[in-house]
Amino acid sequence: MIRRKSTALLIVTVLLLMAVVPAHAATEQVNLVFAMWIGGNPGEPDAQRELIQRYMDENPHVNIELIYQGWNGYHDRLYTMAAGGVTPDIMAISRIYLPIFVERGIVQPIDPWLSQESPEFLGNIVELVSGTYRNQVYGFPIWGGPIVAAYNADLFEQAGLAEPKDLAQRGDWTWDIFVDYGKRITRDIDGDGRRDVFMHAGLGTRPADWYIKVRGFGADVLTPDGKPFTDVGALERGLEFWASLAHEHRITPLPGESSGLVAGTEAVYFSWISDVPSHYNRIASSFRLEIAPPPAGPAGLFTLVGGVPISVSSITQHPEEAYKFARWYAMESGHWKIRGTPPGLDDMTTSYRDYLGTMVSWPEAVVEAMAGAVSMEPGVGPYYDDLNRGWNQVLAQVARGEIAPREGAIRIIEHTQATLGE
Repeated sequence: MIRRKSTALLIVTVLLLMAVVPAHAATEQVNLVFAMWIGGNPGEPDAQRELIQRYMDENPHVNIELIYQGWNGYHDRLYTMAAGGVTPDIMAISRIYLPIFVERGIVQPIDPWLSQESPEFLGNIVELVSGTYRNQVYGFPIWGGPIVAAYNADLFEQAGLAEPKDLAQRGDWTWDIFVDYGKRITRDIDGDGRRDVFMHAGLGTRPADWYIKVRGFGADVLTPDGKPFTDVGALERGLEFWASLAHEHRITPLPGESSGLVAGTEAVYFSWISDVPSHYNRIASSFRLEIAPPPAGPAGLFTLVGGVPISVSSITQHPEEAYKFARWYAMESGHWKIRGTPPGLDDMTTSYRDYLGTMVSWPEAVVEAMAGAVSMEPGVGPYYDDLNRGWNQVLAQVARGEIAPREGAIRIIEHTQATLGE
């Protein structure tokens, strides 16, 4: 009788233990590391930590460490961490470098999880192209949207000129008008013989500066299928216009001169829409900030678009939890209130429009900017660094006036062909 009671007690104890173990396993502490680069707003790190804390409050079994730095050297740091076997579990990766991360085996596809999502969820994602490589999805793109013309409305008003947003709404915002207005805005305001205010930044190799001008003039560096663009005349005309802003029209700084949108000495800055809230906060009401689409060229309106994939490490010990956080951060957290645009269509057409409307008077400029031709930066893919290294060397020579635009066009085409083995 005593033996039967002991046996029964043992069985009950075992069953209780079996019931407890799964519950304990389900709440086992999960530690994740999330890496991103930080924009120009000094308050952003704390804002990102507060946002991440919300997720941890809702998921007590998850602890997330944020590591961050500025743009310069960010991806090199991730390469180094990956080589040492300490890759962050979740990473913000520039779409420019995503193919390299895939080829090096640093990130994994999220297609297995996406295939389990509802059609409604998938249909709400604005675009997955920026997170896709070779027909597999490697991340939810955040901080997306187009390049827009962020401008100092006070400088236009002081010059007695119509604002870019008003010109754009009636179809008159063109590169010709840009040059004409630039000649009236660019000036010496303190009488020392040096120009203090400029229409635009000095000639640089940011695609947001040179590439949107080249595309507006019907040229490119690669064809849509990734082949070298070989129309020397078209590329020459685009580079000629770009260089003329400094050397002929003199509406951008020359070497030794400088300008800045936030400083109030630059009328128009071609900015990612994701950075506009940061500009707005840094300007701090010192002048009125507005936005418009980029000017249209002879080939029509063109702008750059694209998001930043939030990707999952290929060696994370908690892939499911890493995906869940990446999904939440991209689609549910409201991260765009810190920086960027919503990756969800529902937010884009409602709360984001209202949010942007607290900073600028024409938030619809975001949609208008994408009404023409759009693309990601030129050369996105495995050869991005090699292509851009050569292109930038040539562009810098044209900007300094060391070679003519036609020679620059020829050298860019030759470099593209050599890099791609064409």
